[in-house]
Amino acid sequence: MESEKKVEKKILKEEHLDYLIELWLKYHNETAVEIKKTYVA
Repeated sequence: MESEKKVEKKILKEEHLDYLIELWLKYHNETAVEIKKTYVA
């Protein structure tokens, strides 16, 4: 039972990381677009 919980936590951690990376990329892309707009305009 103990090891099952650990595995579950590890999976949760990895999913959380994926989510954070996705968020960061989304934010980064939006920021890049904003900078381009400002730079070009």
